[in-house]
Amino acid sequence: MITSALLKNKLTPIKIKYTHKLFVLCLLASILNGYFWVFLNELYFHYAAKPRIQDAGKGVEFIFAIILAPCGETFLCNFFPNLVLRAFTTRFYILLIVPSILFAFNHTYNPLYVVYTFFGGIILNYFYLKSREVEQSTIPALIWTCLLHVSFNFFVFLTS
Repeated sequence: MITSALLKNKLTPIKIKYTHKLFVLCLLASILNGYFWVFLNELYFHYAAKPRIQDAGKGVEFIFAIILAPCGETFLCNFFPNLVLRAFTTRFYILLIVPSILFAFNHTYNPLYVVYTFFGGIILNYFYLKSREVEQSTIPALIWTCLLHVSFNFFVFLTS
């Protein structure tokens, strides 16, 4: 006979961790951020689309844009700046905004794209800071943020 306690434990749904929920919310926020700035560009600014690595082929573009660039940018624009800034401050908004500015100026295709990537950087860096806080470790936060960046770039790659 199955006791109610055993039945309750067997049928209790697996709780999704805070980091997983935040990952999905930040991915959705990144996608909405992208659509918003594309809409503004098409409506008012008419800047050319971001340059692509066209001569190299889709395979090389995929490897660079989906794997190498997001992982490198996550290290250089989230992990490293936060590591340095934490030596001077623990203020959340400074830790959030300074790396986002670095991320934006790493994407200088046109002025609107800089603004767009600043807000994208805010989303990525917010996720990094919160997942670092929840996981209480830097490496899992770095890996999660890299996966978020890769996921967003993959979405853009598939839809463009």
